[in-house]
Amino acid sequence: MDSSEHILVLSETGEGEEEIYWIDQEGKSCSFSLELLPELKGSAFHFKCCCNGLLLYQFESSGQAFLINPLREEVLFLRERPSEFSISGAETFKRYCGLGAGGITGQYKVVMVECQKRKQQDKCYYNNIAHIMTLGSTEWRVIQSVPNWDCEDSPVFENGFLYWMQSREERKPQQLLAFDVENEIFSTMETPSQVDWMVDLAGYLGLVHASSEGLRVWFATSHNNQGKITTWGVRDPIVVHHDGKQISSHALRLLGFWKDSKVLIMYIETQKYFFSYDFAFGNLTVIEYPRRATYEYKTFKGSSLSISEFHASSEMVYVPPGQMYNTRRSDLIKRVD
Repeated sequence: MDSSEHILVLSETGEGEEEIYWIDQEGKSCSFSLELLPELKGSAFHFKCCCNGLLLYQFESSGQAFLINPLREEVLFLRERPSEFSISGAETFKRYCGLGAGGITGQYKVVMVECQKRKQQDKCYYNNIAHIMTLGSTEWRVIQSVPNWDCEDSPVFENGFLYWMQSREERKPQQLLAFDVENEIFSTMETPSQVDWMVDLAGYLGLVHASSEGLRVWFATSHNNQGKITTWGVRDPIVVHHDGKQISSHALRLLGFWKDSKVLIMYIETQKYFFSYDFAFGNLTVIEYPRRATYEYKTFKGSSLSISEFHASSEMVYVPPGQMYNTRRSDLIKRVD
């Protein structure tokens, strides 16, 4: 399967009715509806991360994670972490997690961080603890050396590292939390400037700020020998005109990668408008894309990678009659001419 031009558009309603859209090789519009998965009925779950076309989700209540590759119609529910990893007497008040691949071995790993607090003599003590699983293995391992940060929810993967943005309520200057997937080490770094959100640019990290001049996008220009970003560059501001007027950058949202190395931008109004922008030539093009009653969109590059090889990491095994283990859910994709 050639997935080089498949762009996944993730549409979120916030009510467990998330769908993933793309155009297949025959030009048909396809959608993968998560609400049709029987394991998700009545459960709250949230998108967390994308790595090389694999999408990571997490249940809100239990924290259990699952992987989806919509292009291959595959779903994999990961084993739950043993409860004894929690600190005695501590309460988990926030979770964040990510999916990445080691920069040397290429092994895929899921890391989950729990932000915990414990009350003692009318004082609250905070502690973060991380659990990590190498996909294809059966066990979760513990990482105790985790910065006690409050991070934004969804990380971006680039070059062997996962990056989370520090919560806006945290201290300044603004920082990123970086996780070396290969060596399983957390570290911190400052952002090149004040930024409003991060974006996945087909496997590259983009930092975006909505300024009076337009949307400014920072990107990595060099990395150290482990793969961590060391220096940044910045693009010329993106200015969008529509119906004869300039649109305020605060009404725009840069969603992610689009075809032919362009990016996709959404104009947030009563009716949503979509534009593709070419950094090389500064061209802006209106994109005809179905407008749905959703509050958030994200875009990612698709992949033909099969997640069935990671089945040892799953507690839920699906074996169709007469076949070996596989994760396919072929009834979940809708195709429209």
